[in-house]
Amino acid sequence: MPVLFYLSRGVTADQQKTLIMAAINALQEQSIHVQLVTFAGAATNMSTAKNIGCDYEQNVYYFEYKARQIFVTLDACHMLKVIRFDFLKFSVVNE
Repeated sequence: MPVLFYLSRGVTADQQKTLIMAAINALQEQSIHVQLVTFAGAATNMSTAKNIGCDYEQNVYYFEYKARQIFVTLDACHMLKVIRFDFLKFSVVNE
């Protein structure tokens, strides 16, 4: 079951962590087990991932929650869009 957070500018990594953990706890109370959290690659999202226990530099792509692993991934479609915009921005390709 997908759960969506659409957060705007100004939300800190700590605030995102609090919201994510609150959602996971609420779902857990209903016997719904979250298996994956997906982010866009924004700096705040990367900090949130680190705050909840991930360490991409050490290849740790999950965090522990009540003796279970919940994985954290970057949204592949969004990451491709970011790469495309960067290619255009730095004139690597033409539109």
